[in-house]
Amino acid sequence: FDDSIKSQDPIWARQEGYWIANTIQYDANGQVAGPTHVNPAMINGDAIPYANPRFHINITIVGSRMYSHNYLVLPPAPLDFCNQTIPPGTVNVLVGQCGVDGFATFVDNFATSSHERDGSLLNLPFTTSVGENSLNDNLPPPARFPVGSSTIYDLSYSQQGTVVQSDTSQFTDDAFTTQNTMTDVYRVENGTFITIYSLRQFYRKVTEQEFIDSVRQAYAEFNIPQVFQNEIPQQGQCLGGGDLCPTEADWCKIDPECSVSPYQEPDGTIRPSVIAGICIVVAVILILILFGLHRWSIVQQQKRFRTAFAARVAETVELRASRRTLTADVLAKEFAKIDEGTDGYISKEDLWEFVSSGKAGEMDQKDFNALFAALDVDHNGKVDFLEFCGFLSTCGVEYTGARERLMGQGASVRSSTHSNAEYQEIARRISDHIST
Repeated sequence: FDDSIKSQDPIWARQEGYWIANTIQYDANGQVAGPTHVNPAMINGDAIPYANPRFHINITIVGSRMYSHNYLVLPPAPLDFCNQTIPPGTVNVLVGQCGVDGFATFVDNFATSSHERDGSLLNLPFTTSVGENSLNDNLPPPARFPVGSSTIYDLSYSQQGTVVQSDTSQFTDDAFTTQNTMTDVYRVENGTFITIYSLRQFYRKVTEQEFIDSVRQAYAEFNIPQVFQNEIPQQGQCLGGGDLCPTEADWCKIDPECSVSPYQEPDGTIRPSVIAGICIVVAVILILILFGLHRWSIVQQQKRFRTAFAARVAETVELRASRRTLTADVLAKEFAKIDEGTDGYISKEDLWEFVSSGKAGEMDQKDFNALFAALDVDHNGKVDFLEFCGFLSTCGVEYTGARERLMGQGASVRSSTHSNAEYQEIARRISDHIST
């Protein structure tokens, strides 16, 4: 996955868009809540002289960031509340007349994807028209988590961290156009969570124009004083505007697109120059090993084709009684036996026929090619008499070994049977003849 929210879990794309909800509010004891008398100098979101807000939420996702803007519009308090005695230091309406004028506020929520890229989101502190100024770092990190394919759990804090909100949202149709949400709001005092109120919300997805019309209608229906109304359509990054909007620095505390990942490779303990030196040494050693194997392979190949050729010649050379009878004529006869074309040259085909027709065994094509290349000193594609004699002069040891093996097997030669010393003399005289 990348850092894009919608690429990590499809549930976020389903939640994006415009939503409207009617709500039922419950007090800390689970009873349907009504408005509360409040000290106007100490309003902090815990209690207000209104109840059962109508929610209008616009959710937009851009890359790794989610923007959620909620217009909350509350109806005027009921007359039975307005007729109650007002306790000293409190009021039953914030602006206007109780039972006539309603109230409106907003909540801006912001979230980003995380470095884990597991579909969870990290929340920035939410802000409201009765918002605070700083985040309490002692609280656990606020976040949103997809649960299965149709449920979202959301934990968020007010800016100062004194109000905690926990939401569980469930899509209720296959088209993902309705969802129910349970919200619990707590006040945090000395690490203890004290329930303030709960909300049951019933959302339906609407178009942008339906959303705008519904906000304006609620402002008119509930007689909302102008001072509480927010611009619709929304202008700017957030409904609160000014200092209540998160700065880029705020975003980059958690946004994986501009923050440092906690998952970093450890610093290397070996300097690059040392690594480069080791690589060079290993490469040199490897080259030397490969070169040695190549040279060994060539030596073994030369040994094979010299032995095979010497063995074949050993089968055909005629040895006279005299130690000096291996004359140029004798060598010429051996050359002629191979030169089937009688043109004074041994072709590749002639040589192949010669080495393949004796008792010395088969030679593979690779060794044969190497043998012919060794005979064909001037690389003209054919072997003359001098090249033939020159190559035989290098095969004394192989020739002697071949003759000894033939004698050990009781093989007959065309001149008769001879001693080992005489076979060795053949190789010596071939060499002497060529050198003279």
